[in-house]
Amino acid sequence: MRVALLLLIFSVRTAVFSQVNCTVIFSAPTTDVTVKNATVCNATDGSFKIRTNKLTGNPPYTFLVNGQILSSDSLANLAPGVYVLKAVDANGCIDSMNVSVMDASNITFINQTVSPAPIICNSTNGSIIAANPNPASAGPFAFSLNNGPQQTSNLFTGLASGSYLVTIFYGPSKSCKLEINNVYVSNIVSSGGGCNAGDDATIFEGESAFISGVGEGNISWTPDDFMSDPFAASTFVTPPIGINTFQMTSYNPATCTKCTDEVVITVIPELQIPNTFTPNGDNTNDVWEIGNLERFDDCEIWIYTRWGERVFHQNGYEKGEEWNGTNHGLPLPAATYYYVIDIKKKDTESKPKRYAGAINIVK
Repeated sequence: MRVALLLLIFSVRTAVFSQVNCTVIFSAPTTDVTVKNATVCNATDGSFKIRTNKLTGNPPYTFLVNGQILSSDSLANLAPGVYVLKAVDANGCIDSMNVSVMDASNITFINQTVSPAPIICNSTNGSIIAANPNPASAGPFAFSLNNGPQQTSNLFTGLASGSYLVTIFYGPSKSCKLEINNVYVSNIVSSGGGCNAGDDATIFEGESAFISGVGEGNISWTPDDFMSDPFAASTFVTPPIGINTFQMTSYNPATCTKCTDEVVITVIPELQIPNTFTPNGDNTNDVWEIGNLERFDDCEIWIYTRWGERVFHQNGYEKGEEWNGTNHGLPLPAATYYYVIDIKKKDTESKPKRYAGAINIVK
């Protein structure tokens, strides 16, 4: 029989990161949060305050308690219980910890607790054991599972996988209680099943990519930001500029098998095309520099006079090969010229994207 202890104090923390290279935010859970316990049993005057200067993430932070966003770094009017505090820093890194608000009885729990051990797939041999309350004078104690009948034993057996609510009753006539939410009994999960997160893609800033993933059972994506449907294998995604990696997880609850795969979506910023340059030989703004053009494997540029005469044509636009306002080595007069730029995304067979506009030579 698998027996597990139930978390009721600060010292165990679960961290889930939405980006790579994240560090923990709650590095010292016992000092990162200051708790004021409720004054009496069943009172709602408990509170806690997050000591943001002690956190080790990248501020500013967004805080959530039991899934609800906080408007500040503190929360008041709390009944005794265990609250799940989550922090998200400026990098999108996520960390969480449990905050216990006690009452005037100063109930503590002798045994530190851990999550229930996983069980054989879809069996009913799971168990939960509640830690021993202290002081004993706060008893007699009673225990219930999912608001069911009270029992004197702190052991619950014959459990299937799922989320449970454990309630501990104590004090005079057992009128006080402490509730612990989201005690999860999980199945033993093995790798298996087929999944494919789809092909990598390169898109331009502001565009969306369609991820054509394949998976069985329950689908989830990490991170799930920027997605039209984070619970579908095939979905649209509109990520920010840069290289974005998304991991798809498919879980088959019938077989307790899980499969993961990744897809990379690269977002290229739009070209930064100046409309003026001054090729006068002073080494300042003497060439037509086009921002972000170096990100493309293949580009072709044409420049014409207002009468349609071509004065510049080049495949590629590397540093040192920019247009300097000449035609066959001869300086062109100050005037307005017209450009056409065709670019192709890296590693794609898509049609070129075309830019067209005016460029002024000023002398």
